[in-house]
Amino acid sequence: MGIEFKKEGNVCERCHKLDTDVGKMTHYKNHELDKLLCQDCIKEIEDYYSLKCSKCGKPAHLRGNLIEYEHEKICTICMDEIKMKKIIKEEQKEVRKNFIKSNWAKWITFGLTITGIIVALLAIGI
Repeated sequence: MGIEFKKEGNVCERCHKLDTDVGKMTHYKNHELDKLLCQDCIKEIEDYYSLKCSKCGKPAHLRGNLIEYEHEKICTICMDEIKMKKIIKEEQKEVRKNFIKSNWAKWITFGLTITGIIVALLAIGI
């Protein structure tokens, strides 16, 4: 059997400060908590659960807390989406660059062929 502690009405169960030091104690029963807390601890808990992602609007505590990004606080999932979009965009740029670099001889040959056909048609008199 575990040791059980008796709840005292004058000590905050989170920060363990006396009510004479922090003020009035309240029995807090929100967010799956059932504790006797001081007003400072209640404010911290409420602030934590009230934070929302500025991009998706979902509660931050359910999505991995918040990260500062371009003067906004966004959740880690939205941050991952932003990073993935950047990576995909960079890969697409590389594919375009590599296509032009690897196929330059084909483009020159194609251009010379078209030019040759036009010159031949003009020489024939069409």
